Amino acid sequence: MGSNRGRKAGGGSQDFGAGLKYNSRLEVCVAVVSWVVSVTETG
Repeated sequence: MGSNRGRKAGGGSQDFGAGLKYNSRLEVCVAVVSWVVSVTETG
């Protein structure tokens, strides 16, 4: 399941995998949301 989200993210899939191991799922979700927001603002 985590692999699917990592692939959707495209770049930074390694960071995503490390996040799953290092942080809790909630923190990872927050990080993904923050990343999406920053990409949206940039683009």
